[in-house]
Amino acid sequence: MLSYTATCALFVIALAPLLSYVSLAALSGVMISVCFQTVQWDSMKKDVQLALSDNPDFLPLISLIVTSIACYTTNFGTGVVVGVVIEQGEAQEKQHTAYSHN
Repeated sequence: MLSYTATCALFVIALAPLLSYVSLAALSGVMISVCFQTVQWDSMKKDVQLALSDNPDFLPLISLIVTSIACYTTNFGTGVVVGVVIEQGEAQEKQHTAYSHN
């Protein structure tokens, strides 16, 4: 983690003039590549399968859709906050449901 922080600081402080020559298209390509590598595709696949199962649970799929729409219509930071709030609410609901059944 420290090497990552040091590398980022090096880019920002020392190499900023050189980074200005990198095209926005190249930076966008890197960002999209990192996005596809960091998304948990298996988790999204499970959410869709759960929504399509015999005993459907639509909340994870709704969370995914609402978060995606929030990221698209506002900005990424707001979308992430919306997603975290929804996931926390979902976790509390499951905990409450499990507690009330005992």
